[in-house]
Amino acid sequence: MIAVREVVDPVEQTRDWLNAMHWLQSEPICDTSRIGTWGSSYSGGHVLYVAAHDKRAKAVFSQVGGMDSRFVVASEEGKARTLDEATRRARGELPYPEPGAVEVGALRGAPIRDKLMHYAPVELARQASHAAPMAFV
Repeated sequence: MIAVREVVDPVEQTRDWLNAMHWLQSEPICDTSRIGTWGSSYSGGHVLYVAAHDKRAKAVFSQVGGMDSRFVVASEEGKARTLDEATRRARGELPYPEPGAVEVGALRGAPIRDKLMHYAPVELARQASHAAPMAFV
């Protein structure tokens, strides 16, 4: 098994959050009626995504959350690059990026663009109405 580090894949990252929610349910010291999620920057979007998909989250604290990653397909050039990378990766012609790759500004961690093109937690806010919003900055 190879650990994948410093790669931006919101599908895998939110799956980790949801797995943590499952794990907490059987922890004896956890009050499962009071579970909240907190995230900053890109994970600030993840916590809203998790609350929208798991009603067990009772509060959401999002600090400067990344709420929409569809920028990767905002231009025709971006869309073509995203779909080309997805096709090549699916055929085994393009591996995951190297850890620590810098492709967007000075951010460390290369995006898996085809995962980003469908990731927009802002669209899920109504589905998380059961969770108290603590801060959205």
